[in-house]
Amino acid sequence: MLKKYGFTLLFTVLGMALGQHAFATDNGVCTSNPTQPLATNTSSITNSTSNWTLVTNFATSIAAYSLVNCLNKITDNFPDRKTTSFTTVGSNVNFDQTITYAGSTYYKIVNSSSPYFNQYAYVTFQIQDTKSGKPVVALAKTVSLYNNATGESATQGVNIVNLKFYFTSGLTESTPAVQLDLGKVTVDMTEGSNRYIDSQSGFVQLTLNPENTKTCSLNNPIVTLPTIATSALATAGTEAGGKTPFSITATCSNGLANTLLYFTMSDNANVANSTNVLSNSNAATSNVGIRVYDVSNNSAINYGTEYSFGRLGTGSNPALTKNFYAKYYKKDNVAAVAGSVNAQATVMVNYK
Repeated sequence: MLKKYGFTLLFTVLGMALGQHAFATDNGVCTSNPTQPLATNTSSITNSTSNWTLVTNFATSIAAYSLVNCLNKITDNFPDRKTTSFTTVGSNVNFDQTITYAGSTYYKIVNSSSPYFNQYAYVTFQIQDTKSGKPVVALAKTVSLYNNATGESATQGVNIVNLKFYFTSGLTESTPAVQLDLGKVTVDMTEGSNRYIDSQSGFVQLTLNPENTKTCSLNNPIVTLPTIATSALATAGTEAGGKTPFSITATCSNGLANTLLYFTMSDNANVANSTNVLSNSNAATSNVGIRVYDVSNNSAINYGTEYSFGRLGTGSNPALTKNFYAKYYKKDNVAAVAGSVNAQATVMVNYK
């Protein structure tokens, strides 16, 4: 069955300001957004995917306004010149290691705190200036936002657009919160004789949790019928040996609580067998077979036919037991000979 995993995404920023004074009299730096989730600018996004070897697609724009804010230096909000860019260099996104899926290029996650992400995760997204009307730009190692522009504000933010993750292996256990550096906004502004250079990285924080896997395990009973006289199986259609009981128990994961189960038996010696007689693999006694009956209705099981197994209960690891019994069965009128009768069946339990 398909596995489902979900995770919660929160866009956050961590200060990595490196304000530099090139030829200004003020040796300070610009301000940046605080090291906390941008709760006022974006909401927590929850999403899941049915198969983690496929893509998780949020199809949304995650805003990070004013990642760098130089209003403390340029009080009228309009620097003489503004050059800004977004770069993945030095982030957790390796632009040189890629994978292609459905026409999109994904970039490897590296050097994160999660071994799972480092081994299996790829990411892709687009960049957009947070100023109204700005276009969405394809991701590159470095994306230029402004180049010696005039009349622009003394702040710089970005939208992370169409964020998608691609995982090449499914998740089997929860991961701690993973903080991923997607890239860094750098500003270079001049105001009179002063120059201000500053940068700030944008992060996403993810916690991955696998959903309960919907699977069941079955016991493997060995059924031993009693020894009987060959005379007890004299003619075709005769049954003998009494009712030898056995049970099959399905123990299932929590995700299948209160679910209807179904079962199909198949003949290991003859997979095409659709009768109600299980084949005997001992050639010397092959005219003697085995019939298996459902205790609930005393009907013989036809091989390759689906039947109801019952409904699982509630609670943790619900289990359900189905009862059967087996008998010897004479297939023809040829005299039975002494010897062993060996038969095997496979039981497949499924849910719908």
